Amino acid sequence: MAWEGGIPFVPWMLVPYLSLGVLAACVPLLRLADDELAAFTRRMAAATIVAGVCYVLWPLELAAVRPSAEGVLGQLYEMVKDTAPATNLCPSLHVTYAVIFGAAYRRRLRGCLRPATDAWCVLVVVSVVFVHQHHVVDVAGGLVLGVACVILIPFRGRRLMLRMRPVR
Repeated sequence: MAWEGGIPFVPWMLVPYLSLGVLAACVPLLRLADDELAAFTRRMAAATIVAGVCYVLWPLELAAVRPSAEGVLGQLYEMVKDTAPATNLCPSLHVTYAVIFGAAYRRRLRGCLRPATDAWCVLVVVSVVFVHQHHVVDVAGGLVLGVACVILIPFRGRRLMLRMRPVR
């Protein structure tokens, strides 16, 4: 969309953008129960497969030219540009994974950690636009895919099945 050209490049948004890996690496610290871990794994696999199919069926490229940045953040941004091609945009897996990670963290964290992590996941979601890695439609697609995975692949699915009593 033409109006997206007015979205500024915000170098500090590279920090939340790149922190998705940290969120992924810390999932084992949540100590998810076996059924929760199984659901989490199915969510991640489903999201990756669906996004992969979308990328094959509708290959998209970033319409805007990626800007340059200076300093340490500029060097990080150059690494991002080198490792993350401006293709395979919709749905944004960055956004989808942030939603799935956020649901897992939300389930286990309490107190001030929960809203802090929620806010950080929101920052990760919006960062993809402000570091010019995705278009707004890619974010929308990532949100839809992430929410669909969370809703359609619920935690504790097996326990619900085990609670059913056999008919005598």
